[in-house]
Amino acid sequence: MEDGHSTLPLGNLVDNRNIRTISHQLKIYWPSNHQGDSPTPARRGTGALMRRERGTPVWIRGRGARGSNRSQHQIAGPFDNRGGPHATTRKKDDNFAKITRYLTAKEIRNDLNEKRQLMIEQYRQKPDPSIKFRETARIMLFLWPEDELPLEMTLGKSLEALDPIRADFGYYIYLYDDSPDHQKYIRVDGDDHGKIIEIVKQLRAKCANLLAETGVKTKLYLVQAPPVDILKAEISLMKCRQPGSPNIQAAPFLCGVELLDDDAGVERKNLLREKNEQRMHSAVDQSLHGVRFLAGHVRMRVNFGKFVLENYRIPPNSKERYSFEEFRSMLLYAGTKGRLIPGLCFNRAEGDLITRCSQASDLLAPFDPQIESLENNIPLYAVNIEFEGANGALLRLEVEFKSSRYRPDLFEVSHRRWLKPQSDNGLGEKRPPLQIGIIDFERSDWQLEIKALDFQEQSNIEHSLKSFDHSIQFTRGLTDGLRGAATQRVSFSNIAPVSQITEKSALRYCLKGTKYIFELARYDTYHRAACSGRQYTDDCSQMSKTAETTWGASIYCQEWDNMLGQNGSFRVGETADWSASLNIFFPCLSDEDSADENAGFHQFIGLVNKVAKLLAPEKNSTVV
Repeated sequence: MEDGHSTLPLGNLVDNRNIRTISHQLKIYWPSNHQGDSPTPARRGTGALMRRERGTPVWIRGRGARGSNRSQHQIAGPFDNRGGPHATTRKKDDNFAKITRYLTAKEIRNDLNEKRQLMIEQYRQKPDPSIKFRETARIMLFLWPEDELPLEMTLGKSLEALDPIRADFGYYIYLYDDSPDHQKYIRVDGDDHGKIIEIVKQLRAKCANLLAETGVKTKLYLVQAPPVDILKAEISLMKCRQPGSPNIQAAPFLCGVELLDDDAGVERKNLLREKNEQRMHSAVDQSLHGVRFLAGHVRMRVNFGKFVLENYRIPPNSKERYSFEEFRSMLLYAGTKGRLIPGLCFNRAEGDLITRCSQASDLLAPFDPQIESLENNIPLYAVNIEFEGANGALLRLEVEFKSSRYRPDLFEVSHRRWLKPQSDNGLGEKRPPLQIGIIDFERSDWQLEIKALDFQEQSNIEHSLKSFDHSIQFTRGLTDGLRGAATQRVSFSNIAPVSQITEKSALRYCLKGTKYIFELARYDTYHRAACSGRQYTDDCSQMSKTAETTWGASIYCQEWDNMLGQNGSFRVGETADWSASLNIFFPCLSDEDSADENAGFHQFIGLVNKVAKLLAPEKNSTVV
């Protein structure tokens, strides 16, 4: 007896089809678990119980109608009780075979990785003189812009950043040491002219990618001319601090208002508005041409809120206030830094934000074509959950929900993604590729930005966080979550330490007659409750019961996401195939201006200003 399968003659074994037939005729019931002793006995056709012992063959006799298939009424032969000791031996053999296959595959994989690494290390060096190339061998020298991109800092001491190119082509790529002009050259040795040309293209694209990372950092802060005499207007900064943030910020306010009533003042205002649009046009155009070479996930949005300053120059001569021109010059100073925060004013005399949007039928249209009225808009929900790791590293989980098909009180997860703020790798500041901040005392502040996002692959997430991810549930509250007091509706397991939760309730619209999407959102943020006593206790993972509620809004376009989304799948040496022309991202909305390439951008800025007016705070709320 060699194994568990050889205990019985093959000719006497019952096949699965016959067993099913006999069991149906004689009502024989087999236990669901065949391993080990079973408390459930087999039942004979006569109804008597037949107890099975470990390792004992079971005999089955089939009976049926006269004239039926004779083979089904023969003695079927002993059917092995699989709970015997041979099953244990077979199970051990199967486990041993499985482990052997795994170890063999792992050994092969490690061997291939080792050979690949040895090959790459060989291609990093100057080829040995004993290596003979074919007569068609070619040598290429690529001049590297050392002044803009220090070679060792950007590519590594042995040009490690070019390893994917080495692996793809199998060519020697190394630093050329015999430069007569003391310039930095990258040398490529190979014998195929076509491959060398392709390597040149990828080196050029890699250089452009790095230049984009360091140079595509366009920052522009502008102030719109208020409806006052800008020669007499003054601007003051009021210091404030965001909840949960240690940084002190400054919000600008307009002082000493005088109504504008002369033609000269109107002309100055229009001139300043035109200059601002020209600056925005140049900044967006320059940024898009650079972002085309930028590898990574990028996204373009116009966000509305309150613009605050973090780094700024104080007024000259220790004055308390700026003149309008002094404030405008301070914003254009390179060292000035600011950002937009969700700070829309919800209530206004003529109605809250939701009411104003539902009545703006001249500007907005329902996002869902099945909804006929703006008043019947259905909110969308999402949750951002932040985890703080070692050394202050931040990891964020973004989860979007949709109504459940099975339970009306729950929502299903429609989309989830892990993000991590982009780190500073020495190539530049940690700021977005494009940031245009607009301060407007007459309307809402807004910001046009192209933001770099560091999406994390699911395979790079810790197992505990993956389990946490699948434990998230979002329940339907008493209200739609847009009005009234905040109530936390997301729940999850406590297997991971959470530092902050932000529940988002949003209404989505279309800008009428365009493909632009407008989204009004409420954010309810819950921070981790203050720790009392020792750290790392269960109390430290509890979230505050009181939420901080803020309002924000944004404009975007699905086509922007489709085009810029190509950057997320770049390999070394690749660039986007979309055009960086402004009329691609901002198409003209009317036929009469279609000949003007910049008409679409100016029309878009006009739409943004209309939305900013719709979202404006209470009149004179930004005036001291």
